[in-house]
Amino acid sequence: MHPGTSRNRERTGQRYVSKTSAIARKIKGVRHLDVDLVQYCGKCWRPEVFMEVKRYLVSDSEWRQMRQHAKDYNCVALLIIETLDDIGVKAFYPDTQLMSEVEWGGEERLTELLEWARDRHICHGLL
Repeated sequence: MHPGTSRNRERTGQRYVSKTSAIARKIKGVRHLDVDLVQYCGKCWRPEVFMEVKRYLVSDSEWRQMRQHAKDYNCVALLIIETLDDIGVKAFYPDTQLMSEVEWGGEERLTELLEWARDRHICHGLL
């Protein structure tokens, strides 16, 4: 069993898991990823941002695969922390391979980052 399983409410049966997810998790030697949100270009449908949303700050290992997708697609990865009274964002930038610290700024800061990701995207036209 993966070390993080005991903390994962979906895998421990404390939260509903789709049948597809439960079946897929039985396959040995692979990992699975639940993408919370992807922002795509409205014209070419290529990703601009991969997002993982959590209620609290998690270790970087818990969103490593999201960052790998961002590297593969040359787009941004965001770890979004939604608390009861604020939104924090930790960003991974593929150009520099650097991660920011968590920036608390609510909806305004998140909107700025999503718009920035849209604006940095180079559209390749329709697929």
